[in-house]
Amino acid sequence: MIQVHEAELVHELASKRIEAEEAEKAKIAEKLSAAEVSCSYHNLFVVFLSVTRRIYMLQRLQTFLASSVFMLRLPRVIPRL
Repeated sequence: MIQVHEAELVHELASKRIEAEEAEKAKIAEKLSAAEVSCSYHNLFVVFLSVTRRIYMLQRLQTFLASSVFMLRLPRVIPRL
């Protein structure tokens, strides 16, 4: 009777250990998945900032060129007749 009880206890402890290991693996997988999603959002944000910066620089260039046209008035050369 004691041997049966000990065997059941060993089996129960082994089952609990396996359940705990599986729960830990599930937690790790969940955290890894969340980290991957976070990383992909970060990468999208970096791309967004890069594109936004380029658009801003193009607008600044356009403004600069538009204002420079009026500043760079070349003297008119009057053709000799």
